[in-house]
Amino acid sequence: MAPFFRSRSGEATMETVEENQSLEESTTASKSNGWELRKKRLARKNKERNDDTTRRRSRSAPAAEEDPYESDPGESYRDHCMKFKGISTKSCLGVPKFLRNSRSQEVESELTSPPSPLASEMGDIFGHTPASLPAHLTRVRYSLRSSITDGAEKQPVGPSVMERRELRPNGIHLNVSHWSDEGGRPYMEDRYCVENLDAVQVEVSPAVDVKSNSQDVEVTYGRKRTQRLTMPLTFLGIFDGHGGDKASQFCADWMTAYLRNDKSYPYDLGYAMKNTFLSVDDDFVRTGQPDGSTACAVTLVGGRRVVCANAGDSRAIIVRRDGSIVRLSRDHKPGLPDETRRITELGGRVIHWGRWRVEGLLSVSRSIGDASLKPYVIADPEICEYDIGKDDLFLIVSSDGIWDVLDNEEAAHVVIASSCAMEHGKLMIDTDRFKWAARNLCEHAKSCGSTDNFSAVVVDLKSCGNSMAMGPGRYEP
Repeated sequence: MAPFFRSRSGEATMETVEENQSLEESTTASKSNGWELRKKRLARKNKERNDDTTRRRSRSAPAAEEDPYESDPGESYRDHCMKFKGISTKSCLGVPKFLRNSRSQEVESELTSPPSPLASEMGDIFGHTPASLPAHLTRVRYSLRSSITDGAEKQPVGPSVMERRELRPNGIHLNVSHWSDEGGRPYMEDRYCVENLDAVQVEVSPAVDVKSNSQDVEVTYGRKRTQRLTMPLTFLGIFDGHGGDKASQFCADWMTAYLRNDKSYPYDLGYAMKNTFLSVDDDFVRTGQPDGSTACAVTLVGGRRVVCANAGDSRAIIVRRDGSIVRLSRDHKPGLPDETRRITELGGRVIHWGRWRVEGLLSVSRSIGDASLKPYVIADPEICEYDIGKDDLFLIVSSDGIWDVLDNEEAAHVVIASSCAMEHGKLMIDTDRFKWAARNLCEHAKSCGSTDNFSAVVVDLKSCGNSMAMGPGRYEP
């Protein structure tokens, strides 16, 4: 209804009403035209702003669809490595030592090629022994690795498989439970090895007798001089590949041979393992393969000492009798302050894309291989030497597929529940149940939602030199 106006005399006039109506219509039309122009300008500015943001993101990080699993760093980096395969480049990749004809041809008839399931795919790279290794070290007893190989075939999972497994494969001196599974992925990039390094002479601290023990101070008496003893050595390794399985396969095939070849072996195992990681990394990068692998390797000196070398996010822990744990390694993530500082000082970037990643691609800051991310991603391992105590029961070494969903204490409880039983009020280790420890750990991680590859090796530290632990049944640790 149109507004009704009155004149000064108090009488309403139709002329006044019509004039006001026309004025109101013209004002409304001008306002609507101005608002339409303003909306167009705002839409144009928003479009330009979105285009700029898209261009900046494309320069700093991969597209969102390249990483469909926000918690999984493997997919986008696997695509990244696939781009480098078959491309010859003059970047940081040198001439492969494996293809040099200087020494390889001289001993070619005497060499034993590794039983790698990838031999046909890798061609000459895995068909020859590394030229940096002497001939007498090429006749190695190759490591016990995952029976899944590249994940193309399913691993037998029946109970009879576990019953037939040896407690001490490859002639090692301790009981070992091992298992691997491709998890929720259609490929398998994990490898592990269990190998006997034979007996060597090492210097160890003598055992001491405890004379008195209070709440705060433990007084011990014994000889002060170290002893030179002949002790068996066992090597364990977990290698979690990313971007492919060539690096993890290379480590499983040759790492122990590199260790034997180091000048510090066996007198300084920590320094020898450090040099081994660096030598393996150097030779693998020279092959021209773009992928990489984390590595967590442990050398057990009899039943006295554990020497752990770690580069990446695989992990090794000691499980004690009361369920507590001792960490032997630290996860190398780009988000750690010291790792971020090291990468940025070298000119690299740490970008948050689902999680912190080196150059927006790789979610670990140390590994073997990864030539395209050198020098930001290094293979320099952290070394931990630990003397085994009387309350230390198990050693767990596994890939990050387990640690992504389980904390250390939960993994320790799973292993204890899988391996031990109470008998007459005493804790006993059941060797038959112990064979299932690594498999139960992987299955528990899968039930908790992990979709990564799984590899785990569990060691019974109390089985060294114990004849009761070599057969079926239970024994008191």
